Amino acid sequence: MKRLSGLLYILFAFISLQYLAGCGGSDVEEENADTKKKKDSVSVYTALENARIHYTKALQFNEQADSKSSGEEFEAALKHLNKIDTKNLAKHITWEKDYNELAGSIVQDYITAHHDLSDDNKVFKLATKLGIKYEKVENKSYSNSFDPKDLPECDDIPLVENGPVQDYINYFTGTGRKYMDKWLFRLGKYSNLMRSILRENNAPEELIYLSMIESGLDPAISSWAGAIGLWQFMPTTGSAYGLYYDGSTDDKRDPEKATDAAARHLKDLYKSFGDWYLAMASYNAGPGRITSAVKKSGSTDFWTLRDYLPKETRNYVPQYIAVAIICLNPEKYGFTDVEWGKPIEYDRVVIKSALTMSRIAELCNTDVETIRDLNSQMLSDVTPVFDDGYLIKIPKGMFKKFTENYEAAGDIEKYSFNPIFDGNEGTASVNHEETVTYYKISGYSVEDKKLIISTSNRELILHNIEETDDLYSVSLKYSVRPSDIRIWNNINYGTYPKKGDKVSVWLTRQKFEELYGSVKEEKKKDNVTDKMTEENKDPGKEEVIEESNSEGTNETVLVNKENKTDEKKDVEVKKDVEIKKDTEVKKEKKTSTDTKKKKQSYQTYTVKEGDNLTAIAESYDVDIADIKDWNNLESDKILVGQKLKVYSDKKVTSSSKKAKTYTVKEGDNLTKIADANGVSVADIKEWNGLDSDVIQEGQVLKLYSTKETKKETTKEKKSKTTYHTVKKGETLGKIADKYDCTIAELKKWNKLKDDTIEIGQKLVVKK
Repeated sequence: MKRLSGLLYILFAFISLQYLAGCGGSDVEEENADTKKKKDSVSVYTALENARIHYTKALQFNEQADSKSSGEEFEAALKHLNKIDTKNLAKHITWEKDYNELAGSIVQDYITAHHDLSDDNKVFKLATKLGIKYEKVENKSYSNSFDPKDLPECDDIPLVENGPVQDYINYFTGTGRKYMDKWLFRLGKYSNLMRSILRENNAPEELIYLSMIESGLDPAISSWAGAIGLWQFMPTTGSAYGLYYDGSTDDKRDPEKATDAAARHLKDLYKSFGDWYLAMASYNAGPGRITSAVKKSGSTDFWTLRDYLPKETRNYVPQYIAVAIICLNPEKYGFTDVEWGKPIEYDRVVIKSALTMSRIAELCNTDVETIRDLNSQMLSDVTPVFDDGYLIKIPKGMFKKFTENYEAAGDIEKYSFNPIFDGNEGTASVNHEETVTYYKISGYSVEDKKLIISTSNRELILHNIEETDDLYSVSLKYSVRPSDIRIWNNINYGTYPKKGDKVSVWLTRQKFEELYGSVKEEKKKDNVTDKMTEENKDPGKEEVIEESNSEGTNETVLVNKENKTDEKKDVEVKKDVEIKKDTEVKKEKKTSTDTKKKKQSYQTYTVKEGDNLTAIAESYDVDIADIKDWNNLESDKILVGQKLKVYSDKKVTSSSKKAKTYTVKEGDNLTKIADANGVSVADIKEWNGLDSDVIQEGQVLKLYSTKETKKETTKEKKSKTTYHTVKKGETLGKIADKYDCTIAELKKWNKLKDDTIEIGQKLVVKK
């Protein structure tokens, strides 16, 4: 028994040791697992945040109509997503949720914004993996010939027939028939091209009839006021919509580029006024006059406010309707022998040589008039030599012959740059119809592919985060996506809003009116002051802050945040009509922090390579804890490109914060550049000595982050006076564009009472 007891004791001791050894091993394993989990978490959220940054840039480039850069940023975002081992995501529900949230949004917007994706693009593989269903749609882009029976019916813009319209029908079928004959010929020439561009912009195709009364469909026409091309763009407006101009080329005369700009501009005006008749009238007279007429008449109906408009604008819409009615049934109105022009066709070619029009014609085996007709954007007889090449148009199907002759020519300076084929327009030289391919995503659509989650076409509200809220629940309430809220508020992946936080949510006009009612009545008031008590609001949830329109009427609601001694809030609606430029929304807020309650406004600091919170805090003389609190940071981790709010009176001088430069791209304007860099339009203009909002593609701008630095820059600016001698064909608009000033400034400097100038007249130009 004693021996058995001894054996049992030894066995028990052995088992105990094994158990203890096992426990020790388990602790080590758990510790290793925890370390690995943390490492995986850092890996996941680093990839997600990098993907978000590239995704945000992709959407910005998309809004600027820079398809190439947008595509590159989308690809970069996908590359970072692919760094994540999706097999590990199931280990943590939050990882999987955040991944699906961001990846889904990137897939939706990449496929939506880009219609030229190849079938093997990895975005489609990811879409399938995420269960996102999409459909490939092919729309006819051009027909082999023009058929007047296929002209667009006016489904989006109704044709009201009344007395003023009938007067213009009588005119165009009588005295003005000579104009209508020319216009119908040119309609056959440009209709297919213009309709395709309008369709790509989701704009009504019947707007081609508007171009008929604007220019008679003549791309080279110039008005007495300096308006140019098919869509009669003024220099400032053309520049705002990305139309390039210099002494050798003018995009306002390019049918493709001008039609694209007009489609975007007219859509912006429609978003401002909510009515196509008012949008067209605004295109003619400017948003200010239309807003004034709405105010004076008390109506948003064109026919009611028509008498309050200038004579030209009063007749503008009736002319459009009359022309459209005749085009849709020319035989009915006596046009039985119409000669329709042949649809314009061409190959696009990028060259880097100074070639005359006649030399290009020789290389294409065609005549010089054909080349001049295809290249109406050229102001000089010689092509300019740009670093990236210059795009010309040659007869359809002639690229191969042109290239062969070009390469064989020994008298051409080629700058080691071979001609590049850049696509074509028209299909008469082939037996099938070309198509435009795009994709439709099940359950997801956007009003404008160029304005995906853009704030320029939405209304802003602030949502107060409650205990039960998360980004998903907030997104459901407002019909947006969690990723949208993160981008609008610059919320990093791995951080989440907490109770008491306010997040900005930009609602579509439709959703805003669904939740809060129509805002049109507010637009009729000027300098209206209204008192809203706390009891009138949905308690603790949302607060309507402002309305932002992309063009025309710009309404900003200035809100004084809650005063603890007075629960009432003053809301002042101010109207500031800006003609044909992007809206800059100004906000005035009294802000306090839980930590210091020391500032009423903040500076925005963009994280650069090598930065850390310690260095940034020291630079602004604040605490790291404050920066983390102001930006909802749960750790000291920051990423390159991340924007941080800093509440500090200290201004960073040029010695510690150098200027960076930005090269203006096609489609840029000062508002977009200012928003992207966390500064104001006024700052950029002061830093660069700009007297107007006009900027040109390729222009290099200086960008600082503090007003102290810009003051040092502007002290160095000296004004000088030059003189310009008026040449034949010049207008004040052209001269203003040349010297980067406004017509009003030219008139002021020269004490001109009107826009009349004479050949040989010397004009003062102060720059």
